[in-house]
This record gives sequence, C-alpha cells and structure tokens, in this order.
Amino acid sequence: MSRRLRELLCGDAARPLWGALFVALLAWVLVAALSPEPRGPSLGLDKANHVAAFAALALTGLLAGARRAPSAAWLAFGLLGLGIAIEIAQAHVPGRSPELLDVLADAAGIAAGMVVGRAASLEPLRVRSSQP
Repeated sequence: MSRRLRELLCGDAARPLWGALFVALLAWVLVAALSPEPRGPSLGLDKANHVAAFAALALTGLLAGARRAPSAAWLAFGLLGLGIAIEIAQAHVPGRSPELLDVLADAAGIAAGMVVGRAASLEPLRVRSSQP
C-alpha cells in the first residue's frame, strides 16, 4: 500500500469516519442479532455472517483509534463480550437461540479483523542496499 493511500485510510484525519462506521456497524449488528428473524445481508452461512460482522467491527475499531496494544486488547475483549451478551440475549428473543459456535465464529472474526487492521496500519519494511 502506498504511503499516500495508507495516510488517507489510516491517518488521523480518517479516524472520525472510521469511528462513525464502527458505530453504524455496531448498531446494525445489534439490530440484526436481536430481531426475531435475521435481517440484512447474508453470506448464506450463519457462522460466516458472524465472522464477517465481527471482523468488520474489529477492523473499523482499530482504524478508528484502538491501534496501541492495550486499546486493541480492550477492543477485542469488548467485542467478544458483546458476542457473548448477544447470545445470552437471544435466549429471550422469539425464534432465536444461543449457540456456543456463534461465539467461536465471533472470536474468529475478531482475530481476522485485528490481523487485517494491524497489517493495514503498519509501515512497510524498507530494505537498504549497501551498494552505492
């Protein structure tokens, strides 16, 4: 990724936009997860939907500002807690049922989003030639 593109996507000026997208995604995940019937776009497989949703949350959360290790860890644990809370709440939503595999899919999505977000924010390594 070029330095200009990296600054456009990952720079300080882009953080408020990533933050707004994170909040919008969070609201969408909550509405979709706590509605009596699934809503919104689907990848066709329930677990794939969980992975994609939580990867998107983790990625946008990192790009919004949780880039340092302690903040990223809090983001990851917070998102995992959200996944667990959603499954507990689904026990009380007609037509929904909690599943441990959904939480595991959420965790896989969080890990994937963290890896992609970390890679996107890193500067590429430059190799210097010892020859003039």
